[in-house]
Amino acid sequence: MPNSPRHTPAIAPPPLLLKWQTWTLGLAVMLVPFFLPIPMVLRRHPIISPLGDQLHVVLLAGIALLLYWRGPLTGRLWTTALVAAIIGGAIEFVQIPFGRNAHYMDFVLDLVGIGLVVGFVLWRGHGQKVGLWLVLALLLVPPSRMYHVPFVASAAYRGQGNFPVIADLEGPRDHWLWGSNRAMLEIVKIPDGKDGPSQVVRLTASPPAHWPGVETRRFPHDWSAYETLLLDVRLVTGHAETQRFSIRIDDFVGRKDETWISTPFSATSDWQTFRFPLVQRQVTDGNSLQERTFDRKDVDRILFYLPRPEGRAVLEIDNLRLE
Repeated sequence: MPNSPRHTPAIAPPPLLLKWQTWTLGLAVMLVPFFLPIPMVLRRHPIISPLGDQLHVVLLAGIALLLYWRGPLTGRLWTTALVAAIIGGAIEFVQIPFGRNAHYMDFVLDLVGIGLVVGFVLWRGHGQKVGLWLVLALLLVPPSRMYHVPFVASAAYRGQGNFPVIADLEGPRDHWLWGSNRAMLEIVKIPDGKDGPSQVVRLTASPPAHWPGVETRRFPHDWSAYETLLLDVRLVTGHAETQRFSIRIDDFVGRKDETWISTPFSATSDWQTFRFPLVQRQVTDGNSLQERTFDRKDVDRILFYLPRPEGRAVLEIDNLRLE
């Protein structure tokens, strides 16, 4: 950390940025992407979407550098870092009316970008080794958040090839497509699946969680040609002979207005095939039906959960498909 504030940048800006016109244009170019709606095909792409998230690092680093090089904050490294962080936090909320969402991890990536600038200036401008270590440490953050991308992409592309089978769970990387929602999630091989040896989703849930479950999102989202979701389920362990569970399906609009469609079922120790109807379903907010029909052209998420389980229960789920 410098002993006194410097009003001249410790690292000189490129000559092009000495002109106010190019500096202002550069700042605008860095800010504009935060307010552009992201096309759905890119938002859901298994590779482009996570890569796009990392742009927060680049854009906030660019904004921090521009503020450090010109304007009232010129040469004031720590004040620049603070103002850039405030800008990054404000962007998360200001962009909401433009069809974007506020995300905590986006702000964390903003801080990574700002931290890289701070570290670089300390290292190259002030000759402080702590800056080098800061840069090296922060450069590890994007790769640590991206290591799963090849596995998710491989499983997602396999799922697209199998459609209208949503999940047969036989692929070696299919487990990357599933997530836990206050329940224990396992993808396990069993010898006694509905049609013989199989790989299944195993959901283990128990109190005090009220709505424990598992979910998946990475599948083709246009279900308009299909009327029913089918799946095979059995109860492996439970406090009673039957176990209530529910399936909830969200369309993309439902992510914002907190609406969905759901159907309750009861599982037993025998494999059963359950049918979840999709046609002309009115969405609910959990309390009442809403005046909107579920959009089968834009399905976003499938969630399996136990509503207020009375004891520990283990369900196995397999062969999600549409007809």
